[in-house]
Amino acid sequence: YRGQAGQRVSYSVTAYRNLYDHLRTQDITPDGRAITFGNLMAGQTRGIEAWGNVQVTESWRIAAGAVLMHEVFSLKPGSGDLGSVMTTGRDPAYTAQLRSSHALGEKRELELAVRRNGALGFPYVPAYTAIDARFGWRFAPGMELSVIGTNLTGSHAECGVAPVRTEVGRTVGVKYRWQR
Repeated sequence: YRGQAGQRVSYSVTAYRNLYDHLRTQDITPDGRAITFGNLMAGQTRGIEAWGNVQVTESWRIAAGAVLMHEVFSLKPGSGDLGSVMTTGRDPAYTAQLRSSHALGEKRELELAVRRNGALGFPYVPAYTAIDARFGWRFAPGMELSVIGTNLTGSHAECGVAPVRTEVGRTVGVKYRWQR
């Protein structure tokens, strides 16, 4: 469902359910000498996505959104591939984001975003909150300079098991864009 409440507020809500069949599995042969590939897994996902925008003033906009999702995967008779069941559908149960975009006059803009991701189950990766920021300055027609910071709250794990866990760290950079 999509709608608009007046000229300054828009929103979208989506409920979904996906059914999967014949998903990939890997089983060891009875003699233990080989791996066979099959399609002996099934699953489903269901959830809700909701997003909204508010134009607070002519120069300031706030956007927010969230996704809630539930996933279930199971093996069909004849498969003993527990690894595929444990690693398939490794998505967080929720994600949420709040973003603010503000034009500071005609040539400067400031964007701030806070996002939250839920924990992952196996292997366990904790939930995290991250803050991103961007300050942009259009100093001539077609030329822009930006300072961008991502994960300003510090590093967080994305996936994996220590010591092979993927960590995403804080990043600060400068971007120059020239467009003719």
